[in-house]
Amino acid sequence: MKRRQLIRLSIIILVLALAITSVFADQELGEKALYMQYMTLLTLQGHYEPLGLDDEFSLRVFDLYLKYLDYNKRFFTKRDYNKLKTEQRKIDDEIKNGEVDFFFRAINLLNQRIADVKEITHEVLEQPLDFSLNETLETNTKKRDYPQDQRELKELWRKIIKHQVLLTYYDEWQSQKTEDNSPSASGTLILDDQLQDEAKEKVLKNLNATFDRMLEETTEEKFYLYLDAIANSYDPHTEYIPPQEKEDYDIHLSGAFYGIGATLQKEGENIKVVEIIPGGPSWKQKELQVGDIITQVAQGNEEPVDIVNMSLNDAVRLIRGEKGTTVRLTVKKPDGQTTVISIDRDLVVLEEAYAKSAVVKDASGEQYGYIYLPSFYHDFQREDGRSSALDVKNHLEELKKAGVAGVILDLRKNTGGLLLDAVEMAGHFLQTGPVVQVKERDGGIRVLKDTNPEVTYEGSLVVLIDSFSASASEILAAALQDYGRAVIVGSPRSFGKGTVQVVYVNLDDILDYIFPEKQELKPLGYIKYTVEKFYRITGGSTQLKGVEPDIILPDLYSHLDYGEAATDYPLPWDEIQTLPFEKWQRQLPAAVLKNLAAASTQRVAEDQGFQLINRNIERVLAEKQFSAASLNLETFLHQKEVEEAEKSAFENLKAQKSEYSFTAINSTNHSESGVEDKEAAKEHAEWIQALNEDIYLHEAINILQDLISVQATEVL
Repeated sequence: MKRRQLIRLSIIILVLALAITSVFADQELGEKALYMQYMTLLTLQGHYEPLGLDDEFSLRVFDLYLKYLDYNKRFFTKRDYNKLKTEQRKIDDEIKNGEVDFFFRAINLLNQRIADVKEITHEVLEQPLDFSLNETLETNTKKRDYPQDQRELKELWRKIIKHQVLLTYYDEWQSQKTEDNSPSASGTLILDDQLQDEAKEKVLKNLNATFDRMLEETTEEKFYLYLDAIANSYDPHTEYIPPQEKEDYDIHLSGAFYGIGATLQKEGENIKVVEIIPGGPSWKQKELQVGDIITQVAQGNEEPVDIVNMSLNDAVRLIRGEKGTTVRLTVKKPDGQTTVISIDRDLVVLEEAYAKSAVVKDASGEQYGYIYLPSFYHDFQREDGRSSALDVKNHLEELKKAGVAGVILDLRKNTGGLLLDAVEMAGHFLQTGPVVQVKERDGGIRVLKDTNPEVTYEGSLVVLIDSFSASASEILAAALQDYGRAVIVGSPRSFGKGTVQVVYVNLDDILDYIFPEKQELKPLGYIKYTVEKFYRITGGSTQLKGVEPDIILPDLYSHLDYGEAATDYPLPWDEIQTLPFEKWQRQLPAAVLKNLAAASTQRVAEDQGFQLINRNIERVLAEKQFSAASLNLETFLHQKEVEEAEKSAFENLKAQKSEYSFTAINSTNHSESGVEDKEAAKEHAEWIQALNEDIYLHEAINILQDLISVQATEVL
């Protein structure tokens, strides 16, 4: 932020703060909230597209805060919402006047409704539950409104509770199939009164714990959520981080701690997975994915604890544990499905976070190179520290020595990292030229270029992406596509994160600068906010649109509300000027690319694995359209049987022998331990097995074979 602007805003805030201190004197939240609010807004003036304190700002904050308080529309009634809605254009005025009336009205009303629902829960569970009725519960909150009144609120919770009891009962029945409650010859689940009572007790216990936790949350903790709504109104990657949550906000639940190897984030009432750490237990286990919502946590075979509305700190403490112990996570997938994932806690194996490669051999003996890059990394702390650009270069050199006919660079699930390494990596495949444009908030544009004329690898190249590929991985894929250097293969589009953030600005530092006499207010927390935007060398932003591949493979996530475009208030897509650059001398004509895509489409249509994937996509889309969950036992059980059958089909497919063989290459000589121990050998075997089962990689190899054939015969 420019010093002149900071001083001007500081004077405005100082005047306002002095003018309204008396207004806050009688407020429960006290003086600290006033300064937290203003330090947050002051910091956010450095945002790429700062908002004004006006009605548009108010509407955004209102929308987000109501979602954060009651995302699933299960506490507020429509009457409550309409009452609060009268304040939706006044939030900016309240801030200017040093008031927080809307904040207090919202949380007081929420607390009242939580208490009401707690009573409703006891009433419902005291009555018999009839699972023979053809009732449904709408699980997609976008399709239903708030319940109109207290009567509808009670009816909603009757169905919610019935659904939870049914799920709990089914889980118990699954674990006790061999006992008296085993299925009949027809496959119908037999209702056991004792087991049903136990399920009801567990649901009541979990719900009571959730309600009590919500009611015990302090006013200051609720205000943190309000500040996050203010920050998120600028864009989804601009956030407020409470002081005590910063360590756990971005901690990899591994490293110095034994955990699952994932980064979690508080999103409204939910705990969301925002990153899977390469090499960690979740990464190895493969079921937990970015975008998953964790709703319950269980230690081993113990009863699960509901973590909806739990603080991030408390949720992380439940998920962490001793090495070798098991944690069971109840997870809601982006497609709405709920599943239980068991993960053994362990440390992240650092080697797994780095690039690695393999030689692929087909039935004819032809060899191809494969490089997997989980992230863009660079260790500046050590003179001989690892960097993704150098590691990939080493792998390319080793693959060239092996005599491979072509290379596949895998950027799937690569959520980004150091941009400079992405630029340098592009230079391994290109001669000199621009790689990416970075636009700053003042309109200035920086062009990052490859200035090294050396080209490490000049052969046929396929780049794999998916819906999780984001940020720096999108920049690399876009550059190689724009130059015509590689064939991009994968999901219909990548994630679409084309912005850069300043991470963790300490509000205490801003306080020191403006109000050094207010040291007693510390700590105030942290702000992460967007400061720049990425653009391709052809001028289009990677924001929202991401990278569209040359050859599309079916992907479930592309049909779901996932990616930057599915977030609230993302920055828009736009264009700037196109840079002059020279296309790769052997770029494929559009007609040739079209033929490659047609051949791939034909193979995918005939492939048993992709047929299963497409069938699963069709099922999920149908469930998305008809998202009401059945509360009828027979219908519910049938749906579970379909899910289990599809799961078994995928497992059987994995057991089939691959037509390719894979041999890993260690080209970096940077083993963390210096020796290959049993654990490393196990990791190696698991990785090779995963490659054998990866049908997306197998199709990428098919495409690479076609590409090599075309480049060998066509005059390009």
